[in-house]
Amino acid sequence: MTLILQEPCKTCQGCGLVSSSAWKDWYAANPRPTDFTTAPTEPEELWCIECEGSVKVLTEDGQAVAALINHITADQNHYQDSAAMRREEAASRREQSRNREMDDLRRTIEQERWDREALERKLARR
Repeated sequence: MTLILQEPCKTCQGCGLVSSSAWKDWYAANPRPTDFTTAPTEPEELWCIECEGSVKVLTEDGQAVAALINHITADQNHYQDSAAMRREEAASRREQSRNREMDDLRRTIEQERWDREALERKLARR
């Protein structure tokens, strides 16, 4: 079984461009133009809105495959976002743990300094 995912655009007949409606109207009013000073200022041809100039559009099967890919990609992005969030949380916990260790170390050093000063005062009184 072969899936056909794209087909030629029916709006532009697979060329990627469509004629401007302003130019169509002008040509209708001027079948054999000689004076182009009254011509529209916009381009005579525009990119096809339907296929965006790619000359092909998705078939129903193509749209279904694209929707499936978008769904899978969204799930994958969600998983990657969740994994990144877990890594950030783990890094935050490590930083908090290091901060607690540093605080404990500072308290220990301060306590030892107080103990040493108390001992020096005691020795000085003797």
